Amino acid sequence: MICDEPSMTERLKVRYADFLDSDASPVVTVKIEVRENAQFLPLEPGPWVIRSSVQDGRLQFESYFESGWVDLRRGEGQLVMAPHASVENFLRVVYAHLGLERNAVLVHASGMVKDGRGYVFFGPSGSGKTTTARLSNGHTILSDDMVLLKREHGAVRAYGVPFRGELPETPRSNVNVELAGLFCLRQDERH
Repeated sequence: MICDEPSMTERLKVRYADFLDSDASPVVTVKIEVRENAQFLPLEPGPWVIRSSVQDGRLQFESYFESGWVDLRRGEGQLVMAPHASVENFLRVVYAHLGLERNAVLVHASGMVKDGRGYVFFGPSGSGKTTTARLSNGHTILSDDMVLLKREHGAVRAYGVPFRGELPETPRSNVNVELAGLFCLRQDERH
């Protein structure tokens, strides 16, 4: 990511520090322009609106305060955003599409590492993904909101991702481990 605004650049470095690798070649380079009063969709009550599509190798993204694109073939893109906006939803969409091209899938799940193996918990919102992560004291948390699963050499590996849900204070874990199991969560009607 290349940003034209120094304070946003610093925010990005701090937020994604564990996933930065200055020695690696980027898969995608995104130029970020911070624009005062940027708004691309009218605000609506209800769930946060994110629109994305892919046509001819070009990923389009639009939300209330961010709008951008990535040419998936050429590995370049642009994001225009308001100063108070977050790059995270854009990155999640890009990450998901790049994963699909690399035999991986980004799932709405929490994940943790125990005894060197990955345990991934998925289910609808409110089913307990964040609670499961919160109760995993002493174990490495891959994420409480998103986990990347990738098939490699006949096995599936679980990857930590730089995204968080309701546990922003939890360290971001740039690790990958062999998957021990997938668990579907369902919230009990009783406590």
